[in-house]
Parts: sequence; structure tokens; C-alpha cells
Amino acid sequence: MPAATRVLLNTMTLLTFPPVRTLVGLVALGLFLAGAASGAGPQSSPAPAPNEQILRVQIFLDGSDFKPGAIDAKWGEFMRKALTRYEQAQGTSDAHFGDKAPAKFDLPLDDSKPAVIDYQLTTDDQKFIGKFPESHAAQAKQESLPYENFLELVGEKFHPAAIF
Repeated sequence: MPAATRVLLNTMTLLTFPPVRTLVGLVALGLFLAGAASGAGPQSSPAPAPNEQILRVQIFLDGSDFKPGAIDAKWGEFMRKALTRYEQAQGTSDAHFGDKAPAKFDLPLDDSKPAVIDYQLTTDDQKFIGKFPESHAAQAKQESLPYENFLELVGEKFHPAAIF
């Protein structure tokens, strides 16, 4: 089993959602964040660098059911749309966000807790990993389908971008 994996923690969800929902909304895998901070990891097109403030906003929006797309700590189209929808729901319908992130976000973010924590994969997690039949007919007969690997499980569980 892999060692502890870096993940993102949504501290706001702890305060507002029931425990079953909290597990899903609490954490997102952050393998890329540590690499980006050290300058390691694959670089693609000129995308904006990960930003902790945007990361916290994405986690907040995801936990508030305003899905910002995959958690990647970067400003983008889905992040902009989610923030616009959130602002409209709060009665700030005149909020308009462009191609660049605002300098400051007027959101109830809890900066006293870390956005990234260590998450230890458990034997409970391991129960959800395995092989599944290739044919759709055989898959339909299964009670549930396992994840192919730990990265897929954690990615599905915590909503990070694939490169994150």
C-alpha cells in the first residue's frame, strides 16, 4: 500500500454538511501541488500556476455544491462559472468575473486550517480496488464495480484534476 498521500481538506464542509457527505467533500488528492511548489512535475501549455487562495475557493465552492470543475488550484472557465453562480445565489447577481482571477475573494474561507493535509490510504480503501469484467453484460451483473487503482479511487473520492 502506498505511503501517505497529499490531499486537500475542505474545512468549511466540516461545519455545514452531514458526516456521509463530509467524507466526499472534505478532501481532494494533491499530488501535483507538492511537485508544483518544488518546480517538479510535468509542464504543459502556459497554464496558470497553482494558487492556494484559488485552491481554497475551489474547495469551498465544491463543498457548497457550486462545482468548480476538477480541483486544480487554477483559475479557469468552470471556476469562473461556479463563482458567478455562487455570487448570484447569494444575491450578488451583478458579479462578473473575467479571464483572470480577482485579487481577492469575498467568501467565508477558513484560513486558520491547512488546505493540504496528509491522507493515509487504508485497508478499507483497498477493498474498493480490483479488476472488473470487460464486457458490459458482465459488468451489469456486478453489484458494484471496483476502481482500477488507488489514484482512480482517490480522484473520484476527492475531485482533483488528473495532473493534481
